[in-house]
Amino acid sequence: MTIVIENPSVPSPSSPSVTIYPNPAIDAIKLKFENREQGPTAVNIHDMAGKLIHTVYVNVETEIVDVKLPNLAPGFYFVNITSKNIVSSHKLLIQPK
Repeated sequence: MTIVIENPSVPSPSSPSVTIYPNPAIDAIKLKFENREQGPTAVNIHDMAGKLIHTVYVNVETEIVDVKLPNLAPGFYFVNITSKNIVSSHKLLIQPK
């Protein structure tokens, strides 16, 4: 017997609710939200070792939100986006200026 439990508040991996672009980036990214909601959304940037580098809170009132990045060294980072109904992780490449 197999029991499947679906949780509609958790987005499925096959249908991401947030898109990050441009990727690679230099000093700013845009977050495109497919399902907007009012309220604070945390954008956490981690290095490849998992160390938290930067956190910014944005209010998702429009479909696209601009996020300025701190002076990040070129390389790969993880961007974790968390709000009431969104948990999304992305890999981001920072290019040299």
